[in-house]
Formats: sequence, C-alpha cells, structure tokens
Amino acid sequence: MDYFITLETYYPYLLKKDIFNLSLVNKSFSRNLFSYICRNFYFNINADEFRYYKPRLICNVKDVNQLSKMMYFDIYSRIFDSTIKISKLLDFVISIHFDNNFNMSLGNLSNSVIHLDLSGDFNQLIENLPHFIKHLNLGAKFNQPIDNLPNSIINLIIGEDDGDFNQSLDNLPNSILSLCIKSDTFNKSLDNLPCSIKRLFIEGNYDQSLDHLPIFLDDLEITSYLFNQNIDNLPNAITILSFGNNFNQSVDHLPNSIVELNFGFSFNQSVDYLPNSLIILKFGFNFNQSVDYLPNSLTKLQFGFDFDELIDYLPSSLIELNFGACFNQLVDNLPNSIIFIEFGENFNQPIDHLPNLIKEFTIFNSNPLVINSMIDRLPNSITHLYLHCDQLTLTNVPNSITHMYFNMNFVNPAFCRSLAKLITN
Repeated sequence: MDYFITLETYYPYLLKKDIFNLSLVNKSFSRNLFSYICRNFYFNINADEFRYYKPRLICNVKDVNQLSKMMYFDIYSRIFDSTIKISKLLDFVISIHFDNNFNMSLGNLSNSVIHLDLSGDFNQLIENLPHFIKHLNLGAKFNQPIDNLPNSIINLIIGEDDGDFNQSLDNLPNSILSLCIKSDTFNKSLDNLPCSIKRLFIEGNYDQSLDHLPIFLDDLEITSYLFNQNIDNLPNAITILSFGNNFNQSVDHLPNSIVELNFGFSFNQSVDYLPNSLIILKFGFNFNQSVDYLPNSLTKLQFGFDFDELIDYLPSSLIELNFGACFNQLVDNLPNSIIFIEFGENFNQPIDHLPNLIKEFTIFNSNPLVINSMIDRLPNSITHLYLHCDQLTLTNVPNSITHMYFNMNFVNPAFCRSLAKLITN
C-alpha cells in the first residue's frame, strides 16, 4: 500500500511554522501536529482502485515511524511563507505536486523525485532537476528555456489553455517518449525533436510544417485551432492520427501504418485513397463527400453533422456505424457485418433491409410516428434499443428487445403506461 501526505484542505487548523517544519526544513514531523491530524482527519484507503488518488490529509498512517514509507508529497505554496527558498526535500519523496500559486526557485530537489508537477503560475529556470526524474508537467505561465532537461525524462507536458510557453524544442533529451504541448502561444518548429518520441500532442494555435517529425512516431494528435498544413510527409510508423477543427488538406498520401484517423470540424476533402490499414475513421461536422472507396479494413465509421451522401458501397468489415443529424438516405445495402448502428435527428427512411446481425439500434429522431414505424420493422437480432423522443407512446416492442434506453430528460407518464401494458402482455 502506498502512503500519501498532502496539507491542502486543513491548513487553517494548523500552525504555519509546524507545517513548514513538517514539509521542508528539518526533515522531521511535529508529533503534536501529526497526532492532531491523525486524530481528527484520519482517512483509510482499503480498496485498490483508490490507491492513486491523493487524499487531502495523512492517510494509512497510525504511527510516526511509518512516515519513512511515504512516497507521494503535495506542496501548496499558500501554506508557507513564499519568501523561504526550497533547498532540500525529504529523501524518500518520489512525487511532488505544487499548487497553482507556486512560483519559487526549486533549488536542489532530492534525486529520489521521479514525478514533478509544476502547474499554474510557476515560471522559473529549471536547470537542476533531479537526475532520475521521469515525468515533468510545466503549467500555464511557464515560458523558460528547456535546453538542459535531464536525460531521464520520458513524459513531458508543457502549458495549459491560454499558456505562455513559446520556446525552442531543439534540445530536448533523447529519453522522451511522450511530448504534449498545450500552450496557445506555442508555434515553434518541430523539425529537431528527439527520435525517441512516440507520442506527440500539440494543442493551442500551432500551425507549422510536419515534414520532419521523429521517424518512430506512433501517435500524432495535432488538435490545434489553427493547424492546416500539408501532411504528405508524415512518418511511416504512425498508427493514430488526429486533426483539429481548422484542418482541411488532402489526405491522399497518408502512411499505410495508420489504424485510427480522426478529423475535426472543417475537413471536407476526398477520402478515396485512405490507407488500407485503417480500422477506425471519424469525420467532423462539415464532411460531406462520397464514401464509395473506403478501406475494406474499417470496423468503425462515424459521420458528422452535415454528411448526407449515398452509402451503397461501405466496407464489408464494418461493425459500428454512426450517422449525424443531416443523414437521410436509403439504407438498403448496408454491410451484413454491422452490429451497432446509430441514426441522427433527420433520418426517417425505411429500415426493412437492415443487416440481420445488428444488436444495438439508436435513433435520435423525435417524431413518435417515425419511431413507432421503425420499431415495428426492427430485425429480430436487435436486443438494445436507444430512443431520444420525449413524446412517445409505444405501440409495439419486439420480443428480442432486452434493454431500452431513453435520454435523461425523458418524463412521459403515457409512455410508461404503454410500455407497462406491452410488457405485461
């Protein structure tokens, strides 16, 4: 069992001097303070699913001698005098999280630290981080050079929404496997990232070339609000590719390694030449192009709001199919492999020829006549029915239905009576 300590919620009850001694200076805990916390705020974690939550008090500690086993430590700058510099933390601490107001020089942190979270206002030089640190999170205000990070870091997160970071990434350590840039300000070149990086997430307003990304990159998510660059030269190792709302470029030359492809709001280009490796394909709001030549490897296909094209030639491998609000085309020639299907608000076409393997059927149309007509024609294979019509009186429920789901605002006494009558009959 892990042991946690954090002094956030209950600091008004405690003396500032005692808290500071407890946290940083003497590496010793005030016994009176410790006893007071244990007596009044003791909290015990028994279930494994709570092991990684950090309670806001000392937990699972019944004896002062057990404190040497504590490994996670949360520090909140409002607890202690901000003019006092941090010089040395407890040698056994491996994880440190500073609160949003913290903005002091780190000094020399213990080399036992492997997880460091500097969220919020922190904006200091970080030239002497622990030698074995693996996870580093830099917050919204951070905008300092990161040319001298330890060669042990594997996970680096920089910035938050409205963040200030806009520094060069040309000298990151070769140990990094995952890099996430969230800052709205960041718009520097990605041409010299370490070859070790396998996951790259860029948010904010980034809009630069992606022609020279790490060759072993596996997961690329460019969900920036502005990104709209040519993507003909992506690494051949990519398996997951996601774009933001502004992207609307040709996708005729994507790597054949891609298995999941996610588009944002604006994308509306031809998709006749997508990789044959593709398994999951999700379109955004604007997409409304022919889908007659999608890869035969697809198992999940999701359309956005505007899509309303013919669908007579979908891949025979499809298992899950989701349509948006505008779709209202005939569905007489869907693949027999489909198990999950979802229709939007406007759909009111006959469903007499749906595949016989469908298990789950969802409809967002709110017209009671349309809904009842569809229910009367559902395949006998359907067991789960999802309805989103508030004013509905059922006339029939197929015997195959074992589960029915309604939207959270559904309150209809007449429907309940009709359903009860159908069930009892």
